[in-house]
Amino acid sequence: MGWNLASVLVNSPKRINHIELLNNLGFYSLKRLEDEPYETAMYPDSDKVYIGYFKNNLIIVAENLPFEFYNNSLSKIENIFIDYFPESEIGAVSLQSAINHFGFALIKDGNKIRTKSGDAELGTVIDWGEPLDQERNLLAKSKLNEDGQREYYFEEDSELPYLENQVGENFVFEIFNRFTGTSFDEDDELLNTYFEAYSFSENSPTIDNDFSGEWNGQYTLGDGYKSPLKGKTESFTLNLSITDITINGLCIDNQYCPKYLIQQKRTLAILSYRAILFIF
Repeated sequence: MGWNLASVLVNSPKRINHIELLNNLGFYSLKRLEDEPYETAMYPDSDKVYIGYFKNNLIIVAENLPFEFYNNSLSKIENIFIDYFPESEIGAVSLQSAINHFGFALIKDGNKIRTKSGDAELGTVIDWGEPLDQERNLLAKSKLNEDGQREYYFEEDSELPYLENQVGENFVFEIFNRFTGTSFDEDDELLNTYFEAYSFSENSPTIDNDFSGEWNGQYTLGDGYKSPLKGKTESFTLNLSITDITINGLCIDNQYCPKYLIQQKRTLAILSYRAILFIF
């Protein structure tokens, strides 16, 4: 069976704010979707992220997230996880069977101790750190060939060697075992566990994104107007754009006021605050 998955697992009983963590990891404009079982979520669409718990593990599923772990130093994403879970084991795993990609990494107590990744085209790209206990049974069935490539021999195919990318999923299954107590390909309980689902954007929210565009609102004529205008409520439309610290916009009033140009220069903080008060 071909597998596709991409997950980060954190072994910790700590419960955290999911939205806050996902935002800090670069998942913006989150919109809640219908929950999905892990067997559906494990390799999500590029604009979806899943998060949930299984056997004392926080698991986050996102297409590119594990690839932030496949290097011999700590990435920004890894440091975010460490800040949230400084004394926990944090593992990253990924498989793409179509290209025989495999990858895994492990952080323990804030330190990266192991990472390994490769695929059919490039072979093993990174193999850093000492092998984990979960790797040793597989490594015992291997030897280096004359080209320096590691080949694996199994009893059922004693004369047929396998390259490392061809047995990569076996390593990933064993990393799951480290966290969940069961090899991934045998863990029906995990596959049937439901996770929170979100769509997201990778673009960070900005003041320009928040304010630019068309705004519709209402106003009520006050004491300065005489009957029958006093107390009358009318609608208006604002078309706003922001450049640096300048708001430019056209306010279109339905009846009583001429069109006029809004142009104010303030600090961004004051400008944003006043814009909110004005619009709402």
